Amino acid sequence: MSSQSASPAARLVRSVFHGRNPLTRGGDRVESAVALVALVVALLGVPIAAAVGSEVHARESVTSVQQLGARHQTTATLLEDSPPGVATAGITADVQAVWRAPDGTPHRGVVAAFHDLKAGSEVPVWIDEHGALTTPPLTSEGAVITAVGTAALTWLGLVLVLCVTHLLVVQAIRRRHLALWERDWAVVEPEWTRRRR
Repeated sequence: MSSQSASPAARLVRSVFHGRNPLTRGGDRVESAVALVALVVALLGVPIAAAVGSEVHARESVTSVQQLGARHQTTATLLEDSPPGVATAGITADVQAVWRAPDGTPHRGVVAAFHDLKAGSEVPVWIDEHGALTTPPLTSEGAVITAVGTAALTWLGLVLVLCVTHLLVVQAIRRRHLALWERDWAVVEPEWTRRRR
């Protein structure tokens, strides 16, 4: 099969893995070996990244259970009108409000409310067991997303390191080939030029 009729994948494999081609230089074989090692390490990195993701999921799941048990959603009543909506403003604004802790104790503070709300409007807020404002709890879905994202970033980071390493090796080899070619040409060029005259 001619090189023109070979598939793009076959041409790529032949350009990276030179096989027993007699014209292959030592540097070409080193380049192929580095590419093969990078491919193997990238494949071995998949279960490693999966293990990292599993560990993160276990940790985040515990955090999710703790937060879901300790945080509660309630409503806060605005003590003042929220600012009017402006195209350049954020989605919410800080507004003074009151709410009650799980034990009924009243609390007062600043909550995030949508624009154009009147005093007395109710907005949902998350509080801890003491009634202090807090962020929403981590859900089980959030734990999964964090774990998958961590695993993916771990593997992509490994692949990036391998790609950079391979590129550096290829550049070093090609610089060496160019230097050898220039050295050999410096020897041949005077004789070749003299014969052409």
